[in-house]
Amino acid sequence: MTTSGNNTNNDEVTAAVPTGATTGLVTVKLNGGTTTTPIAFTVTPGNLNAAKGRPIVSSFKPAEARAGAMITISGQNFGTVTYIKVGGVKAKFFKTVSGTTLSVRVPTGAKTGKISVVTPTGAGTSGQSLTIG
Repeated sequence: MTTSGNNTNNDEVTAAVPTGATTGLVTVKLNGGTTTTPIAFTVTPGNLNAAKGRPIVSSFKPAEARAGAMITISGQNFGTVTYIKVGGVKAKFFKTVSGTTLSVRVPTGAKTGKISVVTPTGAGTSGQSLTIG
């Protein structure tokens, strides 16, 4: 893998880890010289939020629901859910089915909007909106 970086001072180089990078030694070519790290650089695949244990809302179904209907949320890091907001309103009833699946009742007063899952490690919000119909 090759990436570009910045020589921010004489003893530090900053570079982005390119997509597809794997764990291994890092070789730096700079100002006509080359050096390789003696220890492998570890690449952790995946989303930074997931790595920190924050919930990630990947999808939900159905895409349209009325107040009182149950929806299923899929994602990651749903172990200990503090609360869920649907269309800006806290849900009174939800169930953790697994660390990757939640079931939630659409609360009264919810408007078309995103779904947020909050845990002690942070919050995750859906990329798409649930349509309240």
